[in-house]
Amino acid sequence: MKFLTFVLCFCLFGLVLPQKAEAQVEIFRYGFETFFPSGTWIIGDETASNGLDFWRDIYLGGGAHTGNWAGWCAATGDSGGISNLVRGTYDINMDAYARFTVDLSAPGSYDLQYYYKIPSIEFIYDRFEVQVSGDGSSWSTYFSTSSSTFGSWYFNTHSLSAFVGDPTVYIRFFFHSDVSNTAEGAYIDDIVVTRTCPSSEPLSSGFAISRSSNPGLYQYYQTAYNWAVVGVRPPSTSDWDLKLYGDACFSTDSLKAISAAGQGFVDYIVADYHYIPSLQYDYPLVQFFNGTGPYRLEWENGSDVLSFPYVSPQYSWSAGTVVKIWDVYLSAGQTVVCSVKVLNGTTFDPGLALFRPTGQPYFAGRYGGAVATAGSNGPGQSEGFTYNNVPSSGNYGLVLHSNNEDYGVYTIQVQPPCPTDPLTSGVVTNTNLNPGQFNYNQIYQKWSVVGLRPPSGDNWNLGIYDDACFTVSRKASTEAGNLLDFVVADYHHTPLGSDFARTNLFSGSGIANYSLEWEDGTEVLQKGYIPLVWNTGHVTAIWDLSLNPGDTLIYAVEVDSASQSFDPGIALFKSPGTMYFARRTEALANADTKGPGRSESFKYGVPGSTPADDYGLVVWSNSSIGGNSWLVATIKGDMNGDGERTVADVVKMLSCVFSYDPIEYSAYQCFYSVGDMNCDGNFTPTDIVLELNRIFSGTPLPC
Repeated sequence: MKFLTFVLCFCLFGLVLPQKAEAQVEIFRYGFETFFPSGTWIIGDETASNGLDFWRDIYLGGGAHTGNWAGWCAATGDSGGISNLVRGTYDINMDAYARFTVDLSAPGSYDLQYYYKIPSIEFIYDRFEVQVSGDGSSWSTYFSTSSSTFGSWYFNTHSLSAFVGDPTVYIRFFFHSDVSNTAEGAYIDDIVVTRTCPSSEPLSSGFAISRSSNPGLYQYYQTAYNWAVVGVRPPSTSDWDLKLYGDACFSTDSLKAISAAGQGFVDYIVADYHYIPSLQYDYPLVQFFNGTGPYRLEWENGSDVLSFPYVSPQYSWSAGTVVKIWDVYLSAGQTVVCSVKVLNGTTFDPGLALFRPTGQPYFAGRYGGAVATAGSNGPGQSEGFTYNNVPSSGNYGLVLHSNNEDYGVYTIQVQPPCPTDPLTSGVVTNTNLNPGQFNYNQIYQKWSVVGLRPPSGDNWNLGIYDDACFTVSRKASTEAGNLLDFVVADYHHTPLGSDFARTNLFSGSGIANYSLEWEDGTEVLQKGYIPLVWNTGHVTAIWDLSLNPGDTLIYAVEVDSASQSFDPGIALFKSPGTMYFARRTEALANADTKGPGRSESFKYGVPGSTPADDYGLVVWSNSSIGGNSWLVATIKGDMNGDGERTVADVVKMLSCVFSYDPIEYSAYQCFYSVGDMNCDGNFTPTDIVLELNRIFSGTPLPC
């Protein structure tokens, strides 16, 4: 039996049991067994016309309720030169009081309890009262009597619910006597103020709730020896603050941390539970500060761990999620780049912060201890920071929050610094770095392109990446042989910010330089013609082009007759309406077969079921030689570039065929791509006849 008892005791001792909340706690107790007045007690007499008479402690021996001492209404003072103690009665014209203060700011219900006895009193005219005040000057009477208890102690209790939330509440015992007749008066003993702990709503890790209760009282049971976080997101017009307590009564002396970020800002509190002796309950309190509207609250127990270096897979941030946290072990002396990369969600608005371990249980509000933060770029933007020279090794806490209710797709990256060279839009970089590692910052919601033109005899590949260490690929272009590689991106549907280009030699000597260029796509092309001057060395360019369902256009680079060495290509791209990167071979249509000095063109019709959108039109040069040309995006037969086909266009066609030398066609905007009505590659009278038949007889064109 002794062995069984030992085993049972051992098991109970080692078992981690959930903490139970105390139903009731005493926040004040006084029994007059120590010096009086002390602490917050103050005594006084509001009527001094017959001398001052005060409540004081008095020795009663066995006559006290408990112990030997109690408080008497007239223990200090005299009447006619004889002390009240000697006479054993109170004085006339008394308004004596004894008061103390208590803090009722913590949530819950409060009660005042005490014992009193009145051996004798002048009935009706003299009285004993218990009063409560929030300011010490305006009093509410909770109890009043002019009756004797004939020496017996009576118990009274009063609810203080009217004063909950007030940090300073005044409670006083008051005795009044009139101008004649005295008696023994009132005694008090064993004064207690109790607080009944409020009930609190349990939280589940990773599950956000919407509430409007004020204060909102919650609890969670930390289930892992990791970092954890609890966060509250208010409406943009409101301010809800967050506090974390260590007991179920939300007692002031158990307050662990506060976060008060301000109107519209997320508040959160982190907790490092690596150093607690056992898993435990903690108690968040959400408190209204100003504004209107409910809040969103979430606790995350931090069971996820990131290794360094780390690039996460794609995560989805559910609409309504408030906050997440990861453990990440960092070593002293490291320099760390932490970032959240937004992959999808143009309104998803993240913020990031890193908290340092202290070697002991640690709790901190959002602005109370983070060693590095990021969160100012706004909706749809990636965020990140560099933390230099990590001061000590340990498990750090990495917090991610969202400033709004919106959905997003993202990756978390914790890496060492990775050196990259910046690209400037429209500026060609000539280098033979292998691998070449570059960065660019897209700030416009337009199409963008990065192009690589290899030197003769070499084959270089191009990749676009999500991160500076080139671990998460966006898209790669690996054209065979000596062909130019490029990757386009639709930033109408892709979050703005930094992306990274990497070049590597696939075959060849790698001695000669390749040409690399990023173009941020700020130009918008209207239907018609624009002159295109291609500077020497220029690699690629891109235009936004708005197209509607059913639009069928000719797309062309019409090379000027004086630019016989310019060798262009042209391609059209469309995204699916989400984040989009595409290589050269994924174009809707393209043309790049005729060689130097020749125009390139294709025809493409937008399907009728396709919504209107901004397409990307790319032009590139297969050599470093520039030239003059025209960029065309219009309907077949639109010879004057006004977007329509009329008799005026036929007149222009007649001039092109019968009045101009075909060698000079481009100078007069006589574009083969637009005027070749039978698609035979020539511009002849036959094309004029076909267009006249279409205009006057409705005969459809053969192509």
